[in-house]
Amino acid sequence: MFRRVRTESVPAPTIRRMPTYLNCLLHMQAKGMTAISSSTIASMLSLTGIQVRKDLAWVSDSGKPRTGFPIDRLINDIKSFLGYNNVREAVLIGVGHLGGAFLHYSGFKEYGLAISAAYDINPDLIAKYKDSEVPVYNINEIEKHKLPELAILTVPHDQAQATAEKLAQLGVKAIWNFSTVHLNLNDAVIVENVDLAQSLALLWNQYELKRLNANG
Repeated sequence: MFRRVRTESVPAPTIRRMPTYLNCLLHMQAKGMTAISSSTIASMLSLTGIQVRKDLAWVSDSGKPRTGFPIDRLINDIKSFLGYNNVREAVLIGVGHLGGAFLHYSGFKEYGLAISAAYDINPDLIAKYKDSEVPVYNINEIEKHKLPELAILTVPHDQAQATAEKLAQLGVKAIWNFSTVHLNLNDAVIVENVDLAQSLALLWNQYELKRLNANG
């Protein structure tokens, strides 16, 4: 069971760095390392030692002067913080191109997430996944089912708000939103927006800046 070392709200940038720390530690563990310093982690991830120490202080008190962090313990502390040690069920809304890819992706369980059911309005898509391990239902039947508190939303943008409101009415408390629409819901529902266009725009901007600097 994870026990947060500090009781304040963890800053969002720190949370975003935790999976990166975890991947780094897993890589070092696979190489046979048993302990690692914050400065070594910082060097590998192009961060500062101070930043790494501040981040890890939120989730683990296992670091010691001169000996660093025991890797096994730190991995477990980060996994516990991120919820990877306890699998949570989620419902997938929309099984088009992106939703269909999510339906086939087995790696979610490594991150403590399991899709227990999916819904769509398109009968052809529903028929396409009739033999899927995850049952796919017509969304018009959604009120007949008890939903988990987490939903993954991959519906077209013009359906996103109404679908999200329906999910909230049915007891969903958190929505992982891939619809590209800003959802207006009450504070009882947590929404994490994933905007692929925004991420690509940042990538292209950094790429162009580097190219221009290189060409002088």
